[in-house]
Amino acid sequence: MNDLNSLSSLLRNTEGLREQMKADLAAQRRARVKGSAGGGMVIVEANGLGDILAVHIEPALVQQNEREMIEDLLPAAINQAQDKAREFSEQLVDESDPIFRKDQKRMALDCTLAEVFLELQKHK
Repeated sequence: MNDLNSLSSLLRNTEGLREQMKADLAAQRRARVKGSAGGGMVIVEANGLGDILAVHIEPALVQQNEREMIEDLLPAAINQAQDKAREFSEQLVDESDPIFRKDQKRMALDCTLAEVFLELQKHK
């Protein structure tokens, strides 16, 4: 009977972790970060997952046919936006669950699922 109580507790903890991870993912999708390059001549907006949502290029660059400059500035702005998204995600995970970091959460979930599987096998 004690094994069943442990299994029940384990499943409740797993469900709580799963719900927190869903909430974190939703927050990442809603979040907006910006990266810029060339003193703001190129601005890239991304969500907290690092997905690029918008790109703004200063009209003067396009009008002056500054293709090479745009090609140089665009990756820099994208990288900056994605770095900010990564920082946002790390901070979100740390704030929502200070005990586990992102990789530790994955490992804990994998271990929990393996333990559940083993417990279920015992009761067959």
